Amino acid sequence: MPDLTPRTIVQLVALDETGDSYYRMRWPAVQLAAQAPHWRVINLDATASERYVWAEMADLLVLIQCADPDMLPVIEQRRAQGRQTLVEYNDNYYDPPAWSPAADPWASPLLQQMYERFMVHGDALAVTGPGLERLFRSKTTKPIHILKNHFPEEPPPFEALQQAKGNQIRLGWAGSLGHMADLLAVMPTLKKLLERFAEIKLCLMGNEAIPSLIHVPAAQLEFRKWGTIHDYYAFVKTLHIGIAPLQDTGYNRCRSDVKAVELAALGAVPVLQNTLPYRDFLSETGLVGFSSLDGLFERLVGYLLNPAGLEADARGAHRYVQAWRLASQRRERYELYATMLAATPSKYFWPQGAGYHEVCGTPEPGTPSQKLLQHGRNLWQHGAHPTALQVLGGAVQANPFHPDLALAELRFMHLAGFADIPARLSAYAERFAEDARFALFALAIQKNPHRRAGAWSDLAGRVAGLPRSAADFYFEQISKLFLKDLRADPVLFLEAGECWLRVYPGRAALRLEVAQAAEQCGRFAQAQDHYRWLQGALALYTDNQAFLGGVSPKTVAAWSAALHGRLHGDWSPAGEDV
Repeated sequence: MPDLTPRTIVQLVALDETGDSYYRMRWPAVQLAAQAPHWRVINLDATASERYVWAEMADLLVLIQCADPDMLPVIEQRRAQGRQTLVEYNDNYYDPPAWSPAADPWASPLLQQMYERFMVHGDALAVTGPGLERLFRSKTTKPIHILKNHFPEEPPPFEALQQAKGNQIRLGWAGSLGHMADLLAVMPTLKKLLERFAEIKLCLMGNEAIPSLIHVPAAQLEFRKWGTIHDYYAFVKTLHIGIAPLQDTGYNRCRSDVKAVELAALGAVPVLQNTLPYRDFLSETGLVGFSSLDGLFERLVGYLLNPAGLEADARGAHRYVQAWRLASQRRERYELYATMLAATPSKYFWPQGAGYHEVCGTPEPGTPSQKLLQHGRNLWQHGAHPTALQVLGGAVQANPFHPDLALAELRFMHLAGFADIPARLSAYAERFAEDARFALFALAIQKNPHRRAGAWSDLAGRVAGLPRSAADFYFEQISKLFLKDLRADPVLFLEAGECWLRVYPGRAALRLEVAQAAEQCGRFAQAQDHYRWLQGALALYTDNQAFLGGVSPKTVAAWSAALHGRLHGDWSPAGEDV
């Protein structure tokens, strides 16, 4: 007899109109409730005030893309009560395309470190494909489960889809800003195809800037601005051929194969690049992928010269999705959740019954820790120093996993003149070993100038090993603190200044300070080298100031990546490691 005892799954989600919200949060929850009618499956908005109580009491808690440090103590409380927590991250947030809207927030090493803490504290990690499984394998010892994206509903019959497409062959691509370089890289190939086959239509859906970037004859182009997931499905239904170029980058290797699934489900033959996300789809459907621009051209020409072959491959891919990639037929998520459910159901009185529930909850701006931090600062500013210290000390004790709380406590202790700061700082620096802010705090309170000079050089070596975005994140704080030392004692800190220039070679303000320090120390040749660099930089700036002020760095980055794809030639994966 199956266990029909009511169980409650709470997923903290973003209730928005993105594809991730539907594929990773909403649609899977609907399917779970259908597969286990006795389960109570709640998708609760991740900003609702109810989230902490409901998260603690759920028989299974699922945290998707969570970065709320106040949820870490909840995970530990759940573990003590015999309840498990599944965390999910579905992007390579270390290496997003520079032109992606997510690039700026993901550039923060503090956010990356918080994601990693959840991977360590959670009981298991869910990802969308093998790329992410390999990427995160070094971040956690917990089990990693691949839960693929599947088509959410039974697609229309293949014949009905084909009849609705019309007779003119429609070749299409659709994608978010993150895919822009992938599209731009193949545009010369698509233009060559349009010149040879004047009767076909190129159909594109995405960012509104696309038509101005691709220069395709208006008669052969149909463009639609990016919309909802349902707008996207309606667009794909009109296509005979859907292309999915995917350059072999760290970010792209961590994508899912959902685009192939969508194209096939809606009657278009997927023309896929031979990259890791599509490896299994190509193998299981028997479709032939492409590994170069010439290979893409040959594949498309082959379909256009052989309509029967095009239809046969589209039919086969559609049949594969019907047999293997419909969410209603997949039970791996249900089976995983079932193994992670608490042995004893929660006795919490839930306001919902069995089934699927989408709950916005009570909006609550900010987190408890953010409110405590602000409360402590307010107390300190009003002179209530002992009370402020008590508030921060209690906050750290309640949530020892929050680096901002630990830093605030250290700062207040330093201002109050506490003697045991070194021991406390050492413990926190070890606890948050990846967070360079603790090393910077140690420098700020270090009074021995010789030790400071050595610490600056050591920290420069450490920051040099970080990804570029992480090093840039710390630059302002490093620069502000270091330049005070360099100005105060050029002789003692000049060597450290040269170390920092190796980390930040393009920072003109830092270079000028180091040049002036070298001059004061009598190192005239060293200073002259820096001044010559500055002369060259100023000449470039003077000559190009008006032009560069109107150029988007993200656009340039996208074009550069696209041209790299064209010049690289062979697009097959360089290796199995991400």
